[in-house]
Amino acid sequence: MINEKYVSYEDFGAVGDGVTDDMPAIVKAHAYANENALPVRARDGAVYYIGGKKLTAVIKTDVDFGEAKFIIDDRELESITANVFHIASDFPSYTPAISKLSAGQGHIDFPHRGRTYVRVYNAEKRIFRRKGENANNGVDATDCFVVDGNGNIENEINWDYPTVSRAIAKCIEDTPITVKGGIFITVANRWERVYSYHARGFLINRSSVTLSGLTHLLEGEGEDGAPYAGFLSVSEAVDVTIEDTLLTPHKTYMTKDSNPPFYVNRMGTYELNFTASINVRLIRVRQTRDIVDTRYWGLIGTNYSKEIYIENCEMSRFDAHMGVSGATIKNSKIGHQCLSLIGYGEFYIENSFVLGHSFINLRGDYGSIWRGSITVKDCTWKPLGKGEMTIINADNAGDHDFGYECVMADEIVIDGLKILDSEVNVGAKLYVLPDYDRSFKEGKPYPYRTARRLVARGITTECERKVLPYLNKEQYAGTEIDIK
Repeated sequence: MINEKYVSYEDFGAVGDGVTDDMPAIVKAHAYANENALPVRARDGAVYYIGGKKLTAVIKTDVDFGEAKFIIDDRELESITANVFHIASDFPSYTPAISKLSAGQGHIDFPHRGRTYVRVYNAEKRIFRRKGENANNGVDATDCFVVDGNGNIENEINWDYPTVSRAIAKCIEDTPITVKGGIFITVANRWERVYSYHARGFLINRSSVTLSGLTHLLEGEGEDGAPYAGFLSVSEAVDVTIEDTLLTPHKTYMTKDSNPPFYVNRMGTYELNFTASINVRLIRVRQTRDIVDTRYWGLIGTNYSKEIYIENCEMSRFDAHMGVSGATIKNSKIGHQCLSLIGYGEFYIENSFVLGHSFINLRGDYGSIWRGSITVKDCTWKPLGKGEMTIINADNAGDHDFGYECVMADEIVIDGLKILDSEVNVGAKLYVLPDYDRSFKEGKPYPYRTARRLVARGITTECERKVLPYLNKEQYAGTEIDIK
């Protein structure tokens, strides 16, 4: 008999012995809970086995996984993109009547009810036209933002949209839900080394969600395997918090080739993935593996998201892949895969420890764009290399159209940075700003605009090195430099 206060998986036939495939029962339990607005509670001590069937449990109510374990067996799958759980929106998406938008626009009129998530596209403009090893022709210009009940836009629009070729909107839930607890153990896939991204965790595209106290472990990573898109994937959602969560970085696999050197390209593989989402918060998120262990990829990758907040976290990577608009990192540690940025708005990092060849890497494959401000306050950096050090790294030869003007930043402020350089060569020099173009000259077709202003205070090193503003003075003729 079903409990009137909550739903259990055993109500629908789950065994929890770690052998029987309980996924059909899990799907039915959540469907019943959704229909009757009841929470779901897993049985402490149960071990729920989830096999390779193409099944997804849809979550629309509170869930307490407690101390139960879930074995997600990815060795034989009917679908590599069938997430185990989908935290789904209560509201359907619809097409809003939006024909054009302008960068920085503060108000918009279209029929909507309450706070509403909006995403727009312009098929006539291509952005993020990647350069280098994984070059491509980019993507349609896209923005996401929140509109309040009075039509005020809460998040700055990044691009002009003389034509909105496609748009989606959906109401933002007023009532939050919480998903907490649970130990999830993925038995890793055995696919060949190709870019066949597996999505076998949680897809979150409902707003107003908190995930708390989850643990994700990995078993069985062998000689071969395909990458993962993210165990926790937040897509087109607003106000999502992930807290007190322990995750496991995946082994880094190289793509195979029939000719030497056979393994030719590292494949990114993620535990956290944020796509076109707004106000995603990570609080006390950590990883099981050492943040300096180079055998494993980093936790996090983001695309098109806005206002990411990270506090008291420890992870081997933060990477804004195709842009983030506004990001804050506090009291955290970033490991061997570095702190990589592409995007706009305000980036602020405080009281954090960063490993890397630079303190901040503005990704060269996307033109090293940060259209906004960068602030570093009371942080520590341990360089990974032995030679020349650059606090802010960028790479742009001015010969590629990325789909936008490439800007280093409007203002860079460093207010306290301790550099642990005892393992760096004695004669190596320390620069704040990079030599971003080794063949620099005026008149390049797509010139890189450097920071308008650099302010640096309190940069110290173990070896008492002199802090130099740059290597190539000519590159920074338009930059106001203030270093003390």
